[in-house]
Formats: sequence, C-alpha cells, structure tokens
Amino acid sequence: MGWEASQEGKPLTPGVTSLALDIKTVTDWELRAFCFINGLAGAQCARDLPITVYKTPDNVLMSDISGPLVQGRQFEMRCDVFNVAPVNKLSVRWYKGSELIETETFPGTTLKPVNKSSVLTLSAHRDDHEQSIWCEAALTFGPGTDIPASQSQAYKMEVLFPPAFSNATDEEHELRDGSPLILNCNASGNPAPVYRWTFPDPIQLMIRNQTTHLPVLMPIPELPGVYKCKVSNSLGTAIKSFTVIEPERHRSTFATIVGVFVAAGILLAIVAIYFVTPDGTFAFNKGSYQRGRPTSSGPV
Repeated sequence: MGWEASQEGKPLTPGVTSLALDIKTVTDWELRAFCFINGLAGAQCARDLPITVYKTPDNVLMSDISGPLVQGRQFEMRCDVFNVAPVNKLSVRWYKGSELIETETFPGTTLKPVNKSSVLTLSAHRDDHEQSIWCEAALTFGPGTDIPASQSQAYKMEVLFPPAFSNATDEEHELRDGSPLILNCNASGNPAPVYRWTFPDPIQLMIRNQTTHLPVLMPIPELPGVYKCKVSNSLGTAIKSFTVIEPERHRSTFATIVGVFVAAGILLAIVAIYFVTPDGTFAFNKGSYQRGRPTSSGPV
C-alpha cells in the first residue's frame, strides 16, 4: 500500500492494512493524492482522495465613514478580506448590532489565497443612530469542523435626522383643581432640537419671564387656550398643539353668571322703555317725578 501525491507522498509499504498520508506544511494549493494497493497477482487498485486546502484570512478590515450620516441618504461600506482560500468557500456577513443584515458569497474556481471585498449599500435611518455595524469573514468547512469567523472592527454610526415627537398627535387637556397642568412636547432629533413655546394671547405678558425652551411646560397661571410647541434643528421643524379647556362645571357656572347679567340688562331696558320720559324723568301712575320739584299729586 502506498500514496501518490503532488506533495509528500508515501512509498509502497508491504504488509499493512492502513497507511496515513502525513503532510506537515502545505505548499501546493491544488494538492492531489490517491491511495494505491498492489495485489498478489500484480494487479493495482487506486482511489483518489479529494483534498481542499483552506486558509483563514490574515486580516479583515472595514472601511470607515468620514463624517455623520444623514437620514434618507444612501451610503456604502466596504469589508476587505486579505489572503483567504479557497474563494468559493468564503462568506462575508454584515451585522448591525447583533442582527445579521447581509451575506455575500464568492463563486469561483481559484484555489490559491486571494483578497476579496464586499460592499454594502444602506440608507441611513434615525433608528441606526449609535448602532454598531461590522463584518466578518467565514469559511465553510465540512461537517464536524468549526473554526471561528474573522471579525472586523466595529463602526458606531452617527445619523443626523429631523425632530420627531414621541407622540405626534395634538392633545387636549382639561384644567383640574389640585392637579398641575403638564404639557409634554418631548421630541428626538440629531442635532439636539431646540424648543419654542407659544401661548394664548391673554397670558403672553404674564409668563414672559418663564423658560420656554424646555420640552415640558407647566404654565403659570393655568389658563385655557391653545399652546403650541415648535421643535427644530438644522434638518427640519415639527409643531404640536395642546388645547387646554375648562371643566364642564366651570363652563356651566360661567354661563349662569352671564345669564344673570343678560337678564338684568333686559329688565333694565324694559324699565327704561316704560318709565323714563323723553326729558329724562321717571313717570309713574301718580304723576311724574323731577329732581328738585314736588309731585303734582302731593307727597308720595
């Protein structure tokens, strides 16, 4: 029994039932070998041994991004894999955080070590801000073989995006006795957004010294009306309205007071129509009364 190989074969060895092929250092990337047996009658039996020579990458590098990303704009990142073989067993995997987002394989018949690059095209999103992105190169081995992938350094993304409210819906609040009025206009954005509040006209001057550049407003005094919050940065502006109303009982009390005054006004108008003379005196059944003069029918 013996081995014929393109590198470090084994000569015919009589009287054995097995013979190992031991190659200490592979120098032939297209290594071929076959085992042969010479029978007693001189006949020879041979069988090829399929051999794949693997080489893990010397290095895996990911290109850096110059400057921050902008939401909605596309950008590219490149993962460079150096000196790996064979190319058709190579996979480059892209991760964002712990999520696998892309895998690229490389068809080909080259068995010698090569350099390969994978290019990833993404569209920047606000959710990507401060996320890490990285790549790794892995070789697909046969069953039972597990060699860790070679990883690149991680890149922490900075994404610029316009302001957006945590709750974008306009809100309505009711004034309640004993409960403070809190208007929350919190928004996220990069660069950090600037807040600007506007108030119902009657209270503008009353709160002119109050800080209005914060996301949460506690107006003093608490008055009904429409409060507006304007949030802006260099990429955009968002506006949210808060309508503050009085409780129903307050509106009923106010309506009652108004009704009383209106009724009193109507009563006075009726009195004026029936009892005031054109010369400005009051006229009653027993005569008229003029200031400084006695009545015509005697004392009243």
